[in-house]
Amino acid sequence: MLKVFGNKAKRRYEIDEEAPCIVACPIRQDARDYVQLVARGRFREAMQVVAERNALPSACGRICTHPCETECRRNGVDKPIAIAWLKRFLADGDFMEQPKRPLEVKHPEKIAIIGAGPAGLGAAKDLSILGYKCTIFEAFSEPGGMLRMGVPTYRLPKTFLDKDIKFIKNLGVEIRFNTTFGKDISFDSLKNEGYEIIFLAVGLPITRRLPIEGTDLDGVLDAITFLKSANCEGNAKVGNKVLVIGG
Repeated sequence: MLKVFGNKAKRRYEIDEEAPCIVACPIRQDARDYVQLVARGRFREAMQVVAERNALPSACGRICTHPCETECRRNGVDKPIAIAWLKRFLADGDFMEQPKRPLEVKHPEKIAIIGAGPAGLGAAKDLSILGYKCTIFEAFSEPGGMLRMGVPTYRLPKTFLDKDIKFIKNLGVEIRFNTTFGKDISFDSLKNEGYEIIFLAVGLPITRRLPIEGTDLDGVLDAITFLKSANCEGNAKVGNKVLVIGG
């Protein structure tokens, strides 16, 4: 059963039971709400629904494996609703206003977040909305983590990733670059700076190599090293013949 609530200027849709598409989503994105709003041409409201749970909608609209569509009930009729494409349409459009000023800090606790990848950025966004002052410490010179270093630009143009990150920074989130945890900062140094809460979001930046002979030979590259070289340094070196193991 579909319910409509709110005033005429701003309405939102909610359905009593939890749909398979929401259960399948790792962040439990309420796809039904924004699909209903898109169908009615209410794109700004739809984008607000997406942004409530999704810190990086431009990235998700492009590279998410969309398990929501696999579980979509429309599969039983013909084919699933293009949920990911609708999210991409909303994120690419000018339907989400950038914050005009940092959000009000309501709580005295300072929060340090280690890593400016998806987990760190998502935590900073949610905590800022709750009224906490967040600072992200990032070892690399740019934010985004593996979204920037590991995803080719033809899959995820950096301008769209930067758009998502700009929104988070405009909430009042500070990002300190070229700062490696364990080298430039530590638990003790952060405590001395007044950070009462520390969230570790370092990700998995190191490839697990195959347990076979030859993986340390010249010309043998793991995926993450190669992608970093190609995406960030522009100097990935390959020969005339390339063998790729895995996919």
